Amino acid sequence: VTNQGPVVRSIQVGPAESATDAGDGEASGAAQAIAKAMGASTANLAQAMADASNAASGTSNGGHPKLAAQAGRVKSVSWTAEDPDGDTLVHRVWCAREGSEDWILLTAREPIAETAYAWDTESFPDGYYVLRVEASDENANPRGDALRHARVSPPVLVDNTRPSVTVRETAPGQLAIEVKDALSPVARAEVSVDGQ
Repeated sequence: VTNQGPVVRSIQVGPAESATDAGDGEASGAAQAIAKAMGASTANLAQAMADASNAASGTSNGGHPKLAAQAGRVKSVSWTAEDPDGDTLVHRVWCAREGSEDWILLTAREPIAETAYAWDTESFPDGYYVLRVEASDENANPRGDALRHARVSPPVLVDNTRPSVTVRETAPGQLAIEVKDALSPVARAEVSVDGQ
């Protein structure tokens, strides 16, 4: 009987409700808040809050929708895979910079039986990455007969660098606060004075 190879059907990164499209290029999302004086002193500045949402939709060079950064540095990677013969499958997970062929093995040297992996991105530079998940029936077949199949995810944004904040006095009793992030849209900015 001829061995039939496994198939990786889909890959998900992060909770579905957290995955949204992000635009190409620099997302220079800026939240500007002007805190106007309630009195003569800046100590009496009222709390200022500004919301800015400038996420743009776009596609990568490969035409795949981009996934926005997930909350936190750990990405939840899950996938579905099946084998026509019913063989027990094992899996390997790699990552690479978008557009690069330098794949980094994320899982241990031995493949994993689970169909989920927690990817800690702390040691990875900010930018877009793709994940490659491979399924293999090597544990159910002789070495020469084992088959593998891999699928590559849409680009995933890794952005562990905090936004930059610039504060300047525009006039007596007035401050201009600018928040920027090189990769992610800035959705919310808050300003408080003396803890208020």
